[in-house]
Parts: sequence; C-alpha cells; structure tokens
Amino acid sequence: MKEITEIIEIVFERVKLEKIVEILIRKLSESTLKKYNIIADSSEFNLESKEMIFDSINRSSDGAFVFTFSNFSLKDIFLSQVWFRIDKYDNIYDLSLDIEEKEIRQKTSISDLQKRVASLAEELKTNSYYCGYEPATDEETRLFSVNILGPLNNWEIWITRMN
Repeated sequence: MKEITEIIEIVFERVKLEKIVEILIRKLSESTLKKYNIIADSSEFNLESKEMIFDSINRSSDGAFVFTFSNFSLKDIFLSQVWFRIDKYDNIYDLSLDIEEKEIRQKTSISDLQKRVASLAEELKTNSYYCGYEPATDEETRLFSVNILGPLNNWEIWITRMN
C-alpha cells in the first residue's frame, strides 16, 4: 500500500511583491533551486537579479510562480524540499510554502513552527497568515492562524484522525 504524502501549507496573504522577491533572492543564494514553473503569461521571466525577478512577476498576468527548493532553511530548520509559491491576482500577492508533513513533524512542534512562521511574517510585513494541512484555507485542518491555534494544534490529533 502506497503511503499518502500529506502537505503542510503556510500561507502569507497580501504581501508586497518587493518583500517576496527579497526572500526569494535570499533562498536562491542559500538553497538549491531544483526547478521552477510559471503558470502565468510572463514572456521574459528572468532569475538573474532582484530587479529582473520583480519586473517579470510585476508585468505578468495573474497566475502562479512555483519554485521547488531543496536544502531550504525555515528559520534554522533545514528541509529537504519546499515549494515556494507566489500567487498573483488583481495586483495582490500571496506567498505559500508547502512542506511534507512527515519531515516537518520530525523536526519541530506546532508551537515552534508557529513562532518561526510569525518571524517570517514579520520580515514579509504581513499580519495575515495561517498554516494547515493542504489546502490550508480549510479551517478544520488548520494548525494555526496568526497567534491562534487551530483545531489541529498538535501533530497527534491529525495522526489519530487519519487512523
């Protein structure tokens, strides 16, 4: 029987594109970019500089920009794979980080993850963020929203629900 891979999704809403690009540039320098996929009309997407990345995303149509990283650091937790996704709609930008639940569960508690995510939200200058099992928009499978714990506020609750 094949094991189902659960994904933890961390979503930061309404983030300034400049802040997202700053984080992306840092991740490009300290992590390994395995691949990227552009799901938008972006005729000349270019990763060569901060300005070129910003312009490519800013001029694109609404859509998504997905970067797959290995050796990704989330505030001192090293993860083997993270999907870094920028969603653009109506000139609004959301950032989501998708991580395999099995790996993150082995490396941190939900309360520690919440602190790391809060620190990243501060860097991104947003106070609208949440984290849960994908899709994190489902409040029933939420780990936390800003500083409020969700219904799944420890790893064991989900494991019990799945069995």
